[in-house]
Amino acid sequence: MEHSVTFSNRWMRAVDGGHRRLFGLVAVAIAIVTLAISLFGGVALYRAAPDVSTLLGGELGLALDRSLLYLCTLAPLYAVTLASLAFERRERLARPAGAARAAALGLAFGLLGFLTAFCVAGLLGGVRMGADVSPWAHRLTGATIAAILSLFQVSGEELFFRGWLQPVLGARWGAWIGLITTSALFAAAHAVTGPISILAIVNDMLAGAVFGLLALRSGGLWAPILAHWGWNWTEQSLLGLTPNPGVDALGSLFDFDLTGAPLISGGTDEMNGSVAATASLLLMLLLAALWRARLKRGSS
Repeated sequence: MEHSVTFSNRWMRAVDGGHRRLFGLVAVAIAIVTLAISLFGGVALYRAAPDVSTLLGGELGLALDRSLLYLCTLAPLYAVTLASLAFERRERLARPAGAARAAALGLAFGLLGFLTAFCVAGLLGGVRMGADVSPWAHRLTGATIAAILSLFQVSGEELFFRGWLQPVLGARWGAWIGLITTSALFAAAHAVTGPISILAIVNDMLAGAVFGLLALRSGGLWAPILAHWGWNWTEQSLLGLTPNPGVDALGSLFDFDLTGAPLISGGTDEMNGSVAATASLLLMLLLAALWRARLKRGSS
């Protein structure tokens, strides 16, 4: 039962086995304040800092500039997660059986999940080739740098949302309510950064539910971290779909653009606002829900 979405899940048991307990509403309040500091204070701090991309120029300047942005915005998430875990002093979780397999499956979830959305958008006439003609050396270097920086970004988000907040809420209110509430806060954090469509908010919540369910089903964070990383890196650095049109400043291996009706192209929300992403995320959610039976057979 350690991978079931119930109070008997290993994440819930670890919280209950801790020396101190956080109330659910207290954890939500801490999460909201932390996200506000991250999204507003962190961005303000980054904007007040010198523009290293202009000072240094080239790929090094771009990499350091993005590193600074991630440090400013993610430091509160890392700090609060570590402080909260130190306060709770949770029961130590043993490394789950099949962790390497879970990591590989998580990566497959992210990569193939986004590629599925991309193919659906293409079949609906929402994809076209872009006009990027940058050298392949720049593309490969940029995609590699972006891979490292993206891993730091998604690790911070997953540690905060799925490693800390979701288990606390699940242990207090039930695993399903913890999953849904955390997914809603995950979507809200993306929504406050700028005006986005209702469909984009729904898709962000579905993505949060996928990552949360992967954590519960796999018994660890490697699956959601790599699924989250695979989705983001494929969109930005493999296919060049963000920004749209154009490619990321660090470059992308390929350059595709989303075009056509906003429901297909996502409009200003890019793939996050597309029905193609909705279809793919619903499929990913179903597959994550079915993961339980496979884990049970493997542990018997």
